[in-house]
Amino acid sequence: MKTIRNITILSFILILIAGLSSCAEPNLKEEQTDYIIDELGNRFTIIEVDSCEYIYYRGDSRMGIAHKGNCKFCKEREETK
Repeated sequence: MKTIRNITILSFILILIAGLSSCAEPNLKEEQTDYIIDELGNRFTIIEVDSCEYIYYRGDSRMGIAHKGNCKFCKEREETK
């Protein structure tokens, strides 16, 4: 009885790991345009997602993405209003 329970738990864990580690294609078109290097030598990439510019950073154990404050697409939309 205990063996069946252990096998069931192990099977569930393996299925969970397989599901979480599977690869999937991104559903947004991402276009790389340029990059910026800060004073510490970190490389920030400027990417386009859904007609907006974002600053993207990927380090050793961390990553981040933020809307670029002076996005050229947002400027164009504001000017046409």
